[in-house]
Amino acid sequence: MEILAPTTSVWPYFGWALTCCLVGASIGAALLSISDDGASDGFPPLMTAFFSGAIGFSVLGTSLFALVLVERITPLNTVLLICGVFAASLTMSLLADLKNRVPLAYGLRRQLRRLTPATAADFLSLAVLGFLLLYLTFESVQVPGQWDDTSYHLPVARHYINSDASQINTWLRFPLFPHLANLFFSAAINLGGEIGAEIVANAVPMTLTAAGIIGLVQWRTASATWGWLAMSFWLSFPLLADNLGFAYVDHWLTLFSWAATAATVVAISESGDMKSSSWLVMIGVLTGAAASTKIFGALWACMIAILLAIRFGVKSKSFLLFTAFAAITGTGWYIRSFILSGDPIHPAGGGIFGHYLWNAADLNSQASEQSFHRHGLLWFDTLSGLQRAALMPVCLSLLALFIREQRFKVDAWLSGTLAAYIFLWFSLFPPPRYTLQILPLASYLSIASIALISIKLIQKSRIKTQQPAKRLIFLLVFALTVTLEFKYIRLAHKNFSYRVQHWEEILHERPGFLAMKSAFELNDQRHGSATLIQLGFENAVYFYPGTAIGDWFGPGRYSQFLECTNSCRVTNAENLSILMKRFSSKIAVVNGARFEFNQNDYTNKFFVKQVAPQQFMLWPKPD
Repeated sequence: MEILAPTTSVWPYFGWALTCCLVGASIGAALLSISDDGASDGFPPLMTAFFSGAIGFSVLGTSLFALVLVERITPLNTVLLICGVFAASLTMSLLADLKNRVPLAYGLRRQLRRLTPATAADFLSLAVLGFLLLYLTFESVQVPGQWDDTSYHLPVARHYINSDASQINTWLRFPLFPHLANLFFSAAINLGGEIGAEIVANAVPMTLTAAGIIGLVQWRTASATWGWLAMSFWLSFPLLADNLGFAYVDHWLTLFSWAATAATVVAISESGDMKSSSWLVMIGVLTGAAASTKIFGALWACMIAILLAIRFGVKSKSFLLFTAFAAITGTGWYIRSFILSGDPIHPAGGGIFGHYLWNAADLNSQASEQSFHRHGLLWFDTLSGLQRAALMPVCLSLLALFIREQRFKVDAWLSGTLAAYIFLWFSLFPPPRYTLQILPLASYLSIASIALISIKLIQKSRIKTQQPAKRLIFLLVFALTVTLEFKYIRLAHKNFSYRVQHWEEILHERPGFLAMKSAFELNDQRHGSATLIQLGFENAVYFYPGTAIGDWFGPGRYSQFLECTNSCRVTNAENLSILMKRFSSKIAVVNGARFEFNQNDYTNKFFVKQVAPQQFMLWPKPD
């Protein structure tokens, strides 16, 4: 298959990214206007936009899940669903106004006023966010093939375009994991192709996350200056650049986890003045969305639940509402997994619930692969693990433990929660990417704590800070932030231009692309089975439009096809022929760079063609 090359102008893609942000924020704004306790009247506009976008996409994702339970995701279904969800949100808002006997659209008008920039700081923050969206759009136009994007996330998205959720692709590594973000990719592929999906995977959730960081820190410190610094602090983590631009789900997990955490800060800080439990409902929806994106989201949801239980009590109406909405939005994928496999967290629960697709050896092999990321460190060497992952600045979040301000004691609670998550991460799931979801919280706690400590020190020293000096610092930080953004935008534009000009060349250099393309073309010419056996190209299965069998784990595990001692070689021609018949496959591709393969040993049973260096294609000779 071909991945269509992008246009030479970035502006259509920027328009797509901005439209997606506005769609989510519009749905969320309508929903948030239904139950209004007045707690958000003092929020900066970016904070309101952040909550609106996060809630909007949570509801949209849950609606997409409901759709795929009965129907696949088509372009028409995608458009109708988005319009239907927005219309339903708007109708619910208007009905709430009628019930409360207030002027029609009163709630919406109030919500729109909160979203409208009112001060110079608000307008400058909006400019900072706009430049960030432009930079992320440049970075999101990538040639697919980083690894997980074409081995798992995009194939899952394509599965829901071709099938509903009652069917599973047993040849994918994690066919029963939560796939909420992958449904966004399915919708984006329908409307904007693979590049549209990459923008939805990166530019959209990261921009909303940045809005939340700026907004919450500004609300906490009464200064947009600290908000910009917090955003810069977050963006400085090298982990964010590792898979930037490719279709991974981690930035959606980050958005939902961060939104739930920020809502928890508001709910606990303002609980004495709140007139309803609407914030607990919001937290429930957001934690449910995080759990529906990735299993690590469920872990963070449990940690948030503990904090809420401590503050409100497990028997309180507020906590029960939180639990109910978290269950509604967060358990669907796990129930589906349990129904189809008997394991709600398949394949991780195989040792408890029984194995399905994976076996015990697969689970042990996966555990060994995960532990590799500890680099030989023991479970208690967490600080060394942070240092290796370039995460040491996270330790600054512990400063929140020393802030003695009763209203924001939740910051100290969250600092402890973050430390507990890091300990669990390094003990159980050490790949650095699994910490992405807590980095916005670490940025908020670190910069807000530094801000408050600085303010207290200035007050104690009795140094009078004049308004002109504050304004000068404000403008200097803004200028520095924008200057850095423009620096990275220029670099991103240069890289974007290079990728556009050399798109086909880069695509052909992706490991396995030419092998998958050649296999599909051969199948198409021979009108044969679309089932392919691939050995060593599990990172390229998206490039093959049919069924691709082969992975380290699951029913198509490589061990069936390999003979391993000190190294692994492809099994002999006779065995390979038998295995291909067992899997109803009439074509295979082999990665000679990963597994020993001598094409001359297979010519008695197969036609063998080398389609690229170390990329071989085989199909059986007539009997």
